[in-house]
Amino acid sequence: MRISKILAAGALAASLNACAITSQTEIDSAAGLSVKGGQFERTLHKEYIKLAVAENKEGDHPDAIYFANKASQAASGKAPKPDTRKQRQIGKKDWKKAKGGLRRIGAMKDRGGMKFAPVEMARAQAGWDCMMQELEEKIGQGKDIKACKKAMNKALRSAAKKYWASLGKPSGAKAAAPATGFGAAFAAARKAGKASFTFGGNEYHTRVAK
Repeated sequence: MRISKILAAGALAASLNACAITSQTEIDSAAGLSVKGGQFERTLHKEYIKLAVAENKEGDHPDAIYFANKASQAASGKAPKPDTRKQRQIGKKDWKKAKGGLRRIGAMKDRGGMKFAPVEMARAQAGWDCMMQELEEKIGQGKDIKACKKAMNKALRSAAKKYWASLGKPSGAKAAAPATGFGAAFAAARKAGKASFTFGGNEYHTRVAK
């Protein structure tokens, strides 16, 4: 029995060592790739390599390889999308609490974030994927989950500042309410080159009396 236990332990150690060698090989291979694309792809590649290295140090070789593969995708110029429940086994309650982050990333992309804040968008996606990975493990990962979420939120706040700057407004500024009333309608019609316009159910000409 003792010999069997020794052999089993040896086999397990050999297996773990093989996994470590494989994951490190994948990381080194992905890290050495020449990145195609712009700042988003370059930053995303760098962030995924960081996540792969961190997971490898923790002995989580499957996730180390997973992030190394996502880094390789980013390097190819065809950046991978943020993870969802299709890639990660996350409970409904945890997903319900977390999915707002993914919506915020999507909203910033819709506002043109990939153009005016590509670095921040890449960091936000990496932070999100980091949080998804930690949420999947969940037990004992509270500190890591918060760290990932903090990184994502920091990147999104920075992207938001650049968004407002692109509009010539300070961060958090509210858009001015559009002008209303007869004067505004008259001015808008003249600017558009219209001969007449309707206001309050009545039609008016845009000619100015001499």
